[in-house]
Amino acid sequence: MIQASAAPYPTTAHEPRIWLDWLVPALVIAYLTMSRTFAHIGIGPLYVGEIALGAILIAAPQAIVRPWLQACARRSPFSNVALWMYVFIAYGAIQAVRGVMNGYNPMIALQNLVFHVYPLFFFVGVWVGVRHPNMLPKLIRVLAWIHGVYGLLFVCLLSPMGLGELSEGEDPVMGYIGWFGNPSGAALVLLGLLCFERNLTRVWIPLLLNVFVLIAMMVRASWIGFALAVSTWAILSGRTMQAFKIATLVAVVLLIGCALDVRLPGPQGGEKYIAAREVVGRIVAIVNPELAADFTENAAFHAGTLDWRTTWWTSIVDNVHERSDWTWFGPGYGYPIWDLPPVAEQMKGRAMRTPHNIFVHCLGYTGWVGVMVFVVFLLALFVLMWTVYQQTGQPFGICYLVLILFWATFDDILEAPYRAIPFYLLLGLAAAPIKNLMDSRREQQEHP
Repeated sequence: MIQASAAPYPTTAHEPRIWLDWLVPALVIAYLTMSRTFAHIGIGPLYVGEIALGAILIAAPQAIVRPWLQACARRSPFSNVALWMYVFIAYGAIQAVRGVMNGYNPMIALQNLVFHVYPLFFFVGVWVGVRHPNMLPKLIRVLAWIHGVYGLLFVCLLSPMGLGELSEGEDPVMGYIGWFGNPSGAALVLLGLLCFERNLTRVWIPLLLNVFVLIAMMVRASWIGFALAVSTWAILSGRTMQAFKIATLVAVVLLIGCALDVRLPGPQGGEKYIAAREVVGRIVAIVNPELAADFTENAAFHAGTLDWRTTWWTSIVDNVHERSDWTWFGPGYGYPIWDLPPVAEQMKGRAMRTPHNIFVHCLGYTGWVGVMVFVVFLLALFVLMWTVYQQTGQPFGICYLVLILFWATFDDILEAPYRAIPFYLLLGLAAAPIKNLMDSRREQQEHP
């Protein structure tokens, strides 16, 4: 029997559900399942995430303003997160104003600014999680089924029919928003099942479905990030032997798959087929393209993708160090980083505002001060998640941070709504038990 750790969540009186209690899980499921297709519902620049945040601020400001102000006014485990979130948002606003004053595109400056605004969803997650302490494990279970079934349909039916994000004939650099978005939550689902399900045999169907989707989408950063997150989970939960058995099983399956060279059709716009040899070759290409060629005919392409990005990152780093004021504070939001080599030749003036590396993103626009502010904000989140782990024994928040932060160094994670918004909502839900414990202890002190 396969088992996983579960969190000892505190129980509170059942709260009647309001619209916000339904909106949070709906946003998480829709963003992680449909990604960009769902994110772009609306009329730019007011897409679904911005509309949702505006509705919350107008109709339910207590979900953001009250916990944020309370954390700032009264010392608590949330105080550092609240303080540095304020600094992070204020610094982003200053950079947007700088960019507009420097003559850069105002629309792109605003699109850059949302990177600093999305953390507000963290307190929405906390507010809902306090009202419904068991929402997070239930949400993971529901998401596992929806994401697994949708992902299977996407890979085997919807994408081959040309209904996915990257349809044949569309620009692979700018991308294409199809009728059905790429499923991007498989790694999160699998991590959540490990953390919250006591008996994984009870959820073996959605578990296997999401394993298939994770492999089929062929995103190397998600694979490695997931491996690091599972390793973190194993150490914190004392399940290193179970993690070793899982890793051994995966290795054996890959070896058998390589030997038999079994191939399945891949999603359109990605790989032409899904195969164990392709998976191994894609990973090996990161460090040794020559060896990867023994596994995949696309070894040069896989290695070139990383080289192309690192060359662009180098150009951004060199550019921001050309002036001392840029070194510290960057050129401001809206600056055309897409005019730097090697992207300039491919983009031909079109805006590609993220370098798919969150730290290079911060440095290229906001300088080393921006990087430091963001890193300290992340450290505050990590400390809070560590406190949750110490108080409840639940390592999900720390493991999820590990997954996302590694993935964000190779993809547009925290600056894109379809991953950033569910990230902060889920972290808020994961942090809610601390607020419940604080309130419970305060009541016991006031009414012993």
